[in-house]
Amino acid sequence: MSQILGGSGSGGGGGGASFNRKVVSTTTYNQVVGDNGYCLDVQTSAATAINLTATTPLFYGFIQNNGTGVVTVTPATGLINNQSTFTLQPGEGSTFATDNSNYTALTWVSGGASLPGASTATVTTASLAAGAYQTGTLTMAKSFFSFKVVVSSAARVRLYSTAAARTADLSRSNQTPPVPGTQHGVICDLYLDTSDKWTWICSPQFPGSNGDSTQSTTIYYAITNIGTVSTAITATVTYVPTES
Repeated sequence: MSQILGGSGSGGGGGGASFNRKVVSTTTYNQVVGDNGYCLDVQTSAATAINLTATTPLFYGFIQNNGTGVVTVTPATGLINNQSTFTLQPGEGSTFATDNSNYTALTWVSGGASLPGASTATVTTASLAAGAYQTGTLTMAKSFFSFKVVVSSAARVRLYSTAAARTADLSRSNQTPPVPGTQHGVICDLYLDTSDKWTWICSPQFPGSNGDSTQSTTIYYAITNIGTVSTAITATVTYVPTES
């Protein structure tokens, strides 16, 4: 079924989806609990604001920009991909899901446009003594999903959204998870101690994003040599960008 908001007619766009659709034809729309599982089909000719106001129950939905203006999505609380707002250009759509604290968004493009392909980011450390680590940065994407991490020898690989998050986390044991309910900034923490783990297929894939106040494509890493001899470690992260 379709429900029309702020206008008449069923509107266009979207097509072929099996979920319910709401056409948004006003330049401000406040999402409600009843939108859970819906596609909000934006068909405006000006900049439009979508306010995500419902976080309970766990919200999962879609927003498709079939208009000609930029759509800005703002959560009432928390962040979207570690940012206070999220934008959709004309022709873009995104899924939004929340854990009742923050949102994760995955962007896609409609109209038969090419989907983004996988990319890789690689770093090789200096020679590290057993137990030593190196920190640095990778150039990846503002936000992404990663599905594979490959290392050349036994290593602990951690990725972070900010340098401050990395500094705060460096002393944490791999046996201790990041504190639940906090914005700890840990994107992933992989302990690849035996050769059968050195090509690690992530299931499920893990999302990540840069969390700096001015968002960039920089992702922060810490790589620890968990082997028994000194060695340089090469790590390659394979990912699909969701924001450039």
